[in-house]
Amino acid sequence: GNKPLSLEVFSDDVDEMYDQAHILNELSDNVWVKIPISNTKQEYTYDLISRLVSDEVKLNVTAVFTEEHIKRTYQSFLPNSSAIVSIFAGRIANTGLDPEDTINYASKIGSKYPNTKILWASSREVFNIIQAQRSGANIITLPSNLIQGLKDLDRDLDEYSLDTVKMFYNDAAKSGFTI
Repeated sequence: GNKPLSLEVFSDDVDEMYDQAHILNELSDNVWVKIPISNTKQEYTYDLISRLVSDEVKLNVTAVFTEEHIKRTYQSFLPNSSAIVSIFAGRIANTGLDPEDTINYASKIGSKYPNTKILWASSREVFNIIQAQRSGANIITLPSNLIQGLKDLDRDLDEYSLDTVKMFYNDAAKSGFTI
């Protein structure tokens, strides 16, 4: 099919990442090569990103967390680079920071790069879809439980409350306990 498919390099060595990226890129036109923002030694991959976009490899830069990561990643792109910037919004939120600020920042910079997309990664709740939309993300990844949770989107809250009370009541009745 023509659907985009992101395949990640395995190596922790930046030079090996370059070679692996080319191997993955040759597999199909719909492959986007996932390059982590750094290796495990926190050696950043900005130069590697620059080399690969110069070679016209479509990239998915992943494990992006900070405005510095975003700024340096976009500085590594060419004006017409085809790339996805995967910002781990859910993990950012886990630290107590609002990921919408980070995505908004990326949206401003990314607007100068017409062939790039911003991906809201590591979603934690259905509301992240609304947040991703209003902060300018182009793509969101959702685990299956959140896809199932979409059934509650825009649900009437009085009805939802009643269903919740009924669930509590039925659970209590099934328990067999009395007060």
